[in-house]
Amino acid sequence: MRPNTPKPWPHQKAGTDWLLAHKAAYLDVKMGGGKSRMIVDYLDAASAALVLVVCPKSVVEDVWPREFPKWSDRPWRVAASTALGASTPIRLRRAEKMRAEATWEGDPFVFIVNYDSFRATSVQDWLRTVPWDVIVYDEAQNLKSPNGVTSKAAARMQKRASRVVAMSGTPLPHSPMDAFGQFRAIDPWVLGASWWAFRKRYGVLGGFKMKQVVAYQNQEEMTAKMATVMFSPDPGSIDLNLPDAQHVTVNVELSPKARRAYDALSKGLVEEINGGSINAANGLVKLLRMQQLTSGLAVIDKPLDEDPDHVPTDHELAAMMMGEVDVEREGVVVCTAKQDAICDLVSGTSEPFVVFGQFRQDADATHAACEKAGVTCLELSGQRSELAAWKAGEAQVLFVQIASGNAGIDLTRARYCAYLSTGFDMGKYLQSLARVHRPGQTRPVTYYHVRAANSVDYYVARALASREDLITATLRMVAEAAT
Repeated sequence: MRPNTPKPWPHQKAGTDWLLAHKAAYLDVKMGGGKSRMIVDYLDAASAALVLVVCPKSVVEDVWPREFPKWSDRPWRVAASTALGASTPIRLRRAEKMRAEATWEGDPFVFIVNYDSFRATSVQDWLRTVPWDVIVYDEAQNLKSPNGVTSKAAARMQKRASRVVAMSGTPLPHSPMDAFGQFRAIDPWVLGASWWAFRKRYGVLGGFKMKQVVAYQNQEEMTAKMATVMFSPDPGSIDLNLPDAQHVTVNVELSPKARRAYDALSKGLVEEINGGSINAANGLVKLLRMQQLTSGLAVIDKPLDEDPDHVPTDHELAAMMMGEVDVEREGVVVCTAKQDAICDLVSGTSEPFVVFGQFRQDADATHAACEKAGVTCLELSGQRSELAAWKAGEAQVLFVQIASGNAGIDLTRARYCAYLSTGFDMGKYLQSLARVHRPGQTRPVTYYHVRAANSVDYYVARALASREDLITATLRMVAEAAT
């Protein structure tokens, strides 16, 4: 440990001891609980020399590389890469050279890679040539899809490491079925190596051709098996000494055109639900279009032979959104209510402000709102990565796409945060909340939830609050609202 480094919290010390006692382990510690500190302390105590850290892209180069010099006095050689494509071989050669030099000089080496790069064939080929002492999966819920390429790659890598550690603040974001892919990656003996056998043992099958999990069984047995490797401190024992956080709903009214289109779209979805032609898979597409509409964008399927100057009627607009014509996809802005609400919020303070949203339209609306309010705005999304500039004070507002900035990053520069949309992923939503309200935050936090009245926004909010399956619960509430 570095001189003058604060002592670890009691639960961190207990977590480090747990890791040392288990060759395969899972840190189930709430967000902001200092999991990375536990990992670095553990790696030092175990004298680990070759370490692989797999994590979300947002923390590859901005977060994890700083954790080693922050908590360790060992001369770590750190190589971090988010590269895919033509530059991958060059980056891998550099990493291999650094690893060889570290081994020659007796220094510990860590390679940090994001999940997308981790699963690439060229990266996997190199990773399997290295005798890793420890593999760490940060935000391990990314491994939950049992048939996904990433989860299968992690299962293969389990044989290439002496020890494997997973960590997450939301280990089972959707259902108990999320456990299989993660535990297969750290130790297939815990829950088995067969997805078919796991699903049959712990799930109740039904639905189409009896292939959907409709309920769960033997959960006490499953929990007991997970507990053999999972460190789960009592949440009440982890006092992060955080300031208060409050949630405020900002209600907006859709424009008449957007409301008519929304109602028509909702009516069509209810008819499909009642007709038995909607399930979670195809229902999600409809729900996303409804949520996009509450953010002001009608994503329509426009007839290929239509007059480009034709303005669709409300009935035509709804039909286009339901995909009932031969089309090319196009986005039409039909409402700026949420954009106007964000303008009011950011213009009401000179302090840093974070805006979360799922869609590209949310980013566009935030930029437009900031321009109208006369404030500067940067972005963290699949298209732009300007987090460092925002943290350096180069803009007041940061728009964050939930899929790109829900995990690992520190947004405590701001104490005000707004949501234009949340999407349908419980884990990502919960992770995003902890970006602002986390250790390092010294002031009370306010979350503004901008929601269109009488819309899917409120159904999603209710499902989030009750921790229900978001898609199934939202479809049910859409149908119930029509009765």
